[in-house]
Amino acid sequence: MLLRVCGLKKFFPFTGGVFGKGGVVKAVDGTSFEIANGETFALVGESGSGKTTTGLLTLGLLSPTAGGVYFEGDNIFKLNASEMRERRRRMQMVFQDPYGSLNPRMTVGKMLREVLSFHHVVEPDFVRERINELLKVVGLDSSYVRRYPHEFSGGERQRIGIARAISLEPRLIVADEPVSALDVSIRGQILNLLRELQEKLGLAYLFIAHDLAVVRYVSRRVGVMYLGRIVEEADTEEMFARPLHPYTRALLDSIPVPDPEIRNKRTMPAGEAPEDYEECPGCRFYSRCPRAERKCKEVEPELVAVEDNHLVACHMASN
Repeated sequence: MLLRVCGLKKFFPFTGGVFGKGGVVKAVDGTSFEIANGETFALVGESGSGKTTTGLLTLGLLSPTAGGVYFEGDNIFKLNASEMRERRRRMQMVFQDPYGSLNPRMTVGKMLREVLSFHHVVEPDFVRERINELLKVVGLDSSYVRRYPHEFSGGERQRIGIARAISLEPRLIVADEPVSALDVSIRGQILNLLRELQEKLGLAYLFIAHDLAVVRYVSRRVGVMYLGRIVEEADTEEMFARPLHPYTRALLDSIPVPDPEIRNKRTMPAGEAPEDYEECPGCRFYSRCPRAERKCKEVEPELVAVEDNHLVACHMASN
């Protein structure tokens, strides 16, 4: 197994101001999953569900409150600086904002050269050749090396970000909403590029998204996050064919359908996510769930397998 995330937690303390009490925000609260070589595992959920924080923890860009991330068999939080730098080559990230993630004062060539030189990936005499090769792989002309980020479209900037991510020949890429900031007409091109690179380079992806239509196209397995925890996990087609958690059903209902009659029949859970769910011992989705019963309010459901490769955290899943 390439990656194992085990019981990962990340709590952020906060103060309540002059008169308020402090506390912690449990951004990630006991998340576990695995990703095999060459596999795409997607994390989906609303904003604030903990997806991006999980991605940053997976790469060691944040320190966890508890839990571990095992990449190639080693817990990355137990590695020293030298060992982590060596691992960093094989774990890369593609960011959501293709403009903000690029240095506006650097040309494309200089950005890629800096990465290659820092990690000593190729000999100095072959750096220019490697840069041209990377641009060609992501569908850009070699003449772009002398241009700055503001001279490109959003789709071209994201291709540059992808070129930077694959420049170190990684085994795992965390793609954090890689197409959500792009025009609809460009999204398909970037998704196709990511799939082509996966087949060509043997990449594994942790694909973070809120759009289930995108997730269905790129992933083999899906984990649905709600308030810091995975509430359902299954193979992609199984998830779409037979969602068991009410929150998963709500996300599937939110996918746009070009039919007004179908759209009018869709139902979404009422209310918003609770702010003080730490003080509620039961299910975190209780206040919004149309099927909630007393047990749901009192006992938090565990993520358990209801059948092969399908896990769900819901007392009502079998009813």
